[in-house]
Amino acid sequence: MKKVIIILIVSLITVNSWSQNAELNQKSINDSISVQSLKGNSDYDIGKNSVYLEFLGNGILSSFNYDRRIRLNESNGLILRAGLGFYGEKKLIEGSYPEEQKFQSELSPIFELNYTFGTRKHFLELGVGNNNFRSLSFRAGYRLQKESGFLLRAGIVIITKDEWWVPVWPGFSFGYSF
Repeated sequence: MKKVIIILIVSLITVNSWSQNAELNQKSINDSISVQSLKGNSDYDIGKNSVYLEFLGNGILSSFNYDRRIRLNESNGLILRAGLGFYGEKKLIEGSYPEEQKFQSELSPIFELNYTFGTRKHFLELGVGNNNFRSLSFRAGYRLQKESGFLLRAGIVIITKDEWWVPVWPGFSFGYSF
């Protein structure tokens, strides 16, 4: 009888420890699966840096830009943008008769801060910036940024200045992210 009780106690201890190991192994497998499923979304690695040419938009006619994306979490991020815009305007030539106009082009620096919402490669972009240190701009647009590096942006910009403002000005960008 004593042998049966000892065998029973040893069996219970062995079974209990085996089941605890199995529970730990199952928990480890479940944790690994959940980490992999979370990583599954972030494995889609889009570039943090982008260079692109924008038509219309903040540069009025066109601009060449660089931006840096700072990821806040899976779906949100900040984008710091710097660029060089090209615009032109007609000006009167003083002293000419009859009065003549000449097209004068200028380059202007562009700075912008955008907040992005989205998942994987599709983002809503909302931002504020300036053009030539004299005007303030507000942006709302769509940003497609593929893992291959292709970048497409389309949006509207409201540009304000002391004496004038443009209620809605479109902007389209094509470029590469890395």
